[in-house]
Amino acid sequence: MTEHPRFPEGEPSTERVLAALIRAQDRALARAATVRARERADGPVDDTEPADTHADDPPSPPTTSPG
Repeated sequence: MTEHPRFPEGEPSTERVLAALIRAQDRALARAATVRARERADGPVDDTEPADTHADDPPSPPTTSPG
């Protein structure tokens, strides 16, 4: 029976994997902080209108139920 190593040659150590995960977490938290800062600077977002609505477009007629 041929013995196969559990990991291929050059597999990173658990310390390196943990360090990479910590770096990824730091980057994700920094990106989230940047997004929050932009949202605070831009003010509240009014998402009641679709994003493709233009200010010079006429308003759509009100919808009523038939009958």
